[in-house]
Amino acid sequence: RSNQLGGVAKPIPPETPAESVVVGEGEERFAIEKMHAHGGLGEVFVALDRQLNRRVAFKQIREQWLHHPDANDRFLQEAEITGRLEHPGVVPVYAVGVRSDGRSFYAMRFIRGDNLEEAIRAFHDEADASLSLRSEERRVGKECRSRWSPYH
Repeated sequence: RSNQLGGVAKPIPPETPAESVVVGEGEERFAIEKMHAHGGLGEVFVALDRQLNRRVAFKQIREQWLHHPDANDRFLQEAEITGRLEHPGVVPVYAVGVRSDGRSFYAMRFIRGDNLEEAIRAFHDEADASLSLRSEERRVGKECRSRWSPYH
């Protein structure tokens, strides 16, 4: 498990309870378990949704943007727009809120697997391999035609 402290994920000793996020009426709904990824505006953790007893992706605005109203508005707009979309290719949003430290967050389905950057890289690696194979097939075909065409 890890915890976000000072902008860097720090390990949490096993005996330390997971970080909890207070949402509405003092209920501790989300227990952050570990850092998953981060970007320019937000950071994503794997968390346990105690209310629904399932793992979720817990995205919160990065601490450096906490006191920037425009950044916070963009972050909340992202959550709202994503939450309104209903499509098999769009991850559903389960909750939106504000942490006790003032940071906005939203929780969504956690999808296991490659991130977008890794998927794009794998696609291009596969495409490059496929192009190499097709190039080799064309070369062999051309060689065969040049050797056998005078006899047919």
